[in-house]
Amino acid sequence: MKILRLPILYAFILGLSLNLLGFKIPEEISSYTAQFKGAYGILGMIMLGMGLLGLKNKDDNWDKKFISITFIIKFIFWPLAMLFFIYLDKTYFNILNDDLYKVMFLFSIVPLAGNSVTLAILLNAEPEKTSLSTIISIAFIPLAIYLYGGF
Repeated sequence: MKILRLPILYAFILGLSLNLLGFKIPEEISSYTAQFKGAYGILGMIMLGMGLLGLKNKDDNWDKKFISITFIIKFIFWPLAMLFFIYLDKTYFNILNDDLYKVMFLFSIVPLAGNSVTLAILLNAEPEKTSLSTIISIAFIPLAIYLYGGF
């Protein structure tokens, strides 16, 4: 019920609907809003920092089961599932090309989204748990890219 009250859900549905109906943003507005990318990147880093601040303030009250399951899925299962999908496509289907394989693999190794930190803050769900994946990704992403073949 808390998720149904989030405005981002309705913004997503509205944006998707307008896109499917063929609505185009005027060029004047599009060039103006392109500058928001940098600002939102900085705000995202601030949100992650706020989530990581909770790690410092917590005692030894770690939810090891939740963190273990989440990280196994994010850092082991998801990349392996993507590699399996890439293998199937390369071997049997040949629908995609090497550039798309690289993008798909890269998407599978990035940390949990900054949006999850925002949602965790809004839902009072301990955002430090989701921010922790950013710290692990500092070493995991270069290692995974190296093992994949270096791009």
